[in-house]
Amino acid sequence: MPFQEVEITAPQDLNVDISPYELPPTVWSSVTNATYDTSGTKRVMGATQVYPSPLPIQPIFAMPWNDGAGDTWLYADLASIRKINSSGVSATMASGLTATFEKGWQGDVFNGVAVMNNGVDTPLYTDTASTMVALPGWPATQTAKVVRPFQNYLIALNIGSASAQNPSRIHWSDSADVGTVPADWDYADPASRSGITDLADTPGIIIDGKALGNSFIVYKEDAVWSLTYVGGTYVFNLRKIFDDNNGILAEGCVATFEGKHFVLTKGDAYIHDGISKQSVMSNRVKKLLSSIDGTLYERTKVVADNNSKEIIIYYVTANDPTQTATEALTWNWETNTWGKRGLRGVSFIAEGAIDDSASDIWNNDTATWDSDTSLWNDQAGGVTNKKMLAVDYTNSKFLELNRGTTWDGTSYVTTLERLGFDFGSDSTKKRVKAIFPHISGSLGSTVNVEVGHEDPEFSGVTWEGPYPFRVGVDYKVDCRVYGRNLSIRFTSDDDTLWALHGYSVQWKPTGGRR
Repeated sequence: MPFQEVEITAPQDLNVDISPYELPPTVWSSVTNATYDTSGTKRVMGATQVYPSPLPIQPIFAMPWNDGAGDTWLYADLASIRKINSSGVSATMASGLTATFEKGWQGDVFNGVAVMNNGVDTPLYTDTASTMVALPGWPATQTAKVVRPFQNYLIALNIGSASAQNPSRIHWSDSADVGTVPADWDYADPASRSGITDLADTPGIIIDGKALGNSFIVYKEDAVWSLTYVGGTYVFNLRKIFDDNNGILAEGCVATFEGKHFVLTKGDAYIHDGISKQSVMSNRVKKLLSSIDGTLYERTKVVADNNSKEIIIYYVTANDPTQTATEALTWNWETNTWGKRGLRGVSFIAEGAIDDSASDIWNNDTATWDSDTSLWNDQAGGVTNKKMLAVDYTNSKFLELNRGTTWDGTSYVTTLERLGFDFGSDSTKKRVKAIFPHISGSLGSTVNVEVGHEDPEFSGVTWEGPYPFRVGVDYKVDCRVYGRNLSIRFTSDDDTLWALHGYSVQWKPTGGRR
């Protein structure tokens, strides 16, 4: 019987929840350091240092802020907050603080002012371009797990004091004038619009909150509420929108994208518009959440990468000695696909303006035309549109994510794997003669191809190879593999970028029906 070819076109997406023997041929059963577009699967870009290093402190948090003179980054460790400007000049904004890694920091820009909170100290704000001080009118001895902006108010959630903890309490400030922070938080003062309310209908505590359009969404462990401005005596109206015991995993596990929220829970991820919700993880990659360290789950964070149209979920993996994020799941909201990538020693990722113009001046750019990963005219005006800043806690550095072809000078491995091909017949043994990868990328880059065989299902794959494939030089790899169920794997640690648009498998039945 002559050989025949099966072509797999534009493979993309990852699924580990469903058996690979039941997946469509274009879905991967395992990936590392890969992302997708409509043409197929791509090797992810790396991370490149920005700003001088080492930084004066080991940051666990960073946020962008324009101080009036230009775009800067505020960053904090447990005891201090510092600012670094586009020239790399760093200065202390506040000191003598008592934050913890577990409670962490959160921060937002409110009326042009940066507000930061750590759940232990009084929340701080930038009263000048060079200092941060306690919020005015904040009640003595009071703490809040989270402080977030909403319209002309600051919303404090999960309130504590010297004598008691009110984990279901919401406390909002008086309204603020444009360009200022609220003057007081005195809900007992009739002249103030400050107020409190408790969400004690379910036992779960308040974990976080975030503005969504004209509403402020409050996330408990087991329910989700919507707070909307109504004015008058009550100021805000509250209504429960979801009560399916599926709130949010930890502070920072919600991100805004295109008028929706992406929310990570203890066992799922969903998106919603304030009215209806939809799981985007169920029967796809839920099993991967078991990789999160059960004692350090509060360090799990979610951030939106608007340039890539991706949500990044980064977390500490079980028993990782660094106790920092070394792994991330990615969900692309445009293609509705899941990917996975490696990180190294990351404590925080944020989106903001990064000035990396010095490295991309034409005379300073040492990359060849074919291998250069920077965008043409990327640096017009010096500071670009928002990019992703990763905090390298281990080495006290700032890295620009999705830039370059190494992780700060160290190579990384991309792996694409698909188990369980039977080519329409699980009763027939097959012989594979050749694989035809459809790969574009830097000329001469090497992608290794392995072909696996297994009989019967779930008995364990035996891999043959690797067979090197040189991009732009080779058009196939020859092999001689026999099996009832077949698998394929592509790997590369070359410091280059490439994309797999598909591949063809040349095979024929060899008998051996069962």
